[in-house]
Amino acid sequence: MTVLAVAQEERAVRTSHKLRALRHLASEFGVGPIACTAWHPRFQVLSGLVENLSMGGLCVRLPGALRQGTIEVDDWLLSVHVSLQSGEVICHSDSVVRHVQVDGEDLVIGLQIKKGVVDLPLLYERQTRYRFAARCDQAERVADASRILPAFKEWVSDLRNYLERMRSFLDQEEAALESEDLYTHDQICAQYLGEVGPRIIQRVQTASHQMGGMLGGLSDDEHAAHRAYAQHHLGELFSQAPFVKRALKKPLGYAGDYEMMNMLYRPTSAEGGSLFGKVLHMCTTSEVAARANINRISFLQDKIRQAVRTYSAAGKGRTRIASVGSGPAREIEHLLEQEPHLGPMLDVMLIDQDVRAISYCERRLIPLAEKTGAQIHFVRESVRRLLCGGRLGHTMGARQLIYSAGLFDYLSDRSFVALLSALYEGAEEGGQLLIGNVDQSNPTRYFMEYFAEWFLIHRNRQQLLDKAKLLRPAPAQVRVESEPLGVNLFLSLQK
Repeated sequence: MTVLAVAQEERAVRTSHKLRALRHLASEFGVGPIACTAWHPRFQVLSGLVENLSMGGLCVRLPGALRQGTIEVDDWLLSVHVSLQSGEVICHSDSVVRHVQVDGEDLVIGLQIKKGVVDLPLLYERQTRYRFAARCDQAERVADASRILPAFKEWVSDLRNYLERMRSFLDQEEAALESEDLYTHDQICAQYLGEVGPRIIQRVQTASHQMGGMLGGLSDDEHAAHRAYAQHHLGELFSQAPFVKRALKKPLGYAGDYEMMNMLYRPTSAEGGSLFGKVLHMCTTSEVAARANINRISFLQDKIRQAVRTYSAAGKGRTRIASVGSGPAREIEHLLEQEPHLGPMLDVMLIDQDVRAISYCERRLIPLAEKTGAQIHFVRESVRRLLCGGRLGHTMGARQLIYSAGLFDYLSDRSFVALLSALYEGAEEGGQLLIGNVDQSNPTRYFMEYFAEWFLIHRNRQQLLDKAKLLRPAPAQVRVESEPLGVNLFLSLQK
């Protein structure tokens, strides 16, 4: 073997990848800070906290150690003593420094244990006990009814008693129809729903609207306790409704997805695995906030018609519209179905982060676009990309009408302002921007939060107007409108 070959082989050995033992973050064991003390020949006693560890090594942060001088690689640390808050010792050994990193005035050092090992089994045992204790604490908090308002306990008890009795009654009635043919069964069930549905809906919705008066002044922690109490006693009953069940499961990662909007827009009597489930589905999809969502369709259609009239009269060709967070875009679908003559006047861009929502819109709207002559563009894009991907206005092209019906309900104030500014930039001079947000007066708020785990950021009219004050250049016109129920507000801006 030549000298060159030997040198290359030695270099390959030195630079080859070394397999390393599995390292665990100290925090993942849930036992609190893991302390480490050791003795160094020059600096004497050192104290720090373990950041990660393996069976044969430790990574230790030594706060302020840099003021004493730098520890060197291959230095020895003697009598390394590693202990838990409980006083239990998981390592006592000499060690060698294998890595040193300066972090501010701290030193972060990697140690190789030279005698014995780190007692990982003890850490695993304590981790298991800690996690069990945490779950037990949570169960006790849920079971601790002493924190629950007496009026809310009574409210839950009354509603549970009523719903359980109605479920038992409807289950018995449905069981009596098992011998009937499908046609007769469905006909009788429809009659039963027509009779019992309004009764249960009125009772449940009346109870739902009482929640605000009882719960409006609670803190976040108190809401969590009351929500857990309500779900424990009523959650299984309300989850019989497909609408609530989907909101709880969040198959697309969030409540309020395009299929939940579809549930609001299509006939509801056929959805549910039982008569009781169908009644509760009808109840939840006819609540005030649900009806306000349905009202958005006609509200937005009126705005689209106004924009078409304005720009057609000016001889500017197609009216360029964009819907951000478009969901199923039912307002576009219904408009083209009802008024196909508007097709040649429309250029619509639908933007949504969910590929399923976009695919749904493509299947529903492409045939309508071909039939009516409308131009429709389908864009899958996340809010993050809309905010960080450059000039949104350049991406969309100047639009005469830009609207977002439900996206801003989920945005923090900071994200709200950032996306509002980006959309405002994308509006044509003289164009209109419509931003939807659920009003703070929403009477369905606590029902949504407690039984569907559906959380929105509610805002009032003044808060929406305050957001518009941050836009530059200032809009030519600013106002807040709403659908007929006044639950869904729309910040309306003219550029």
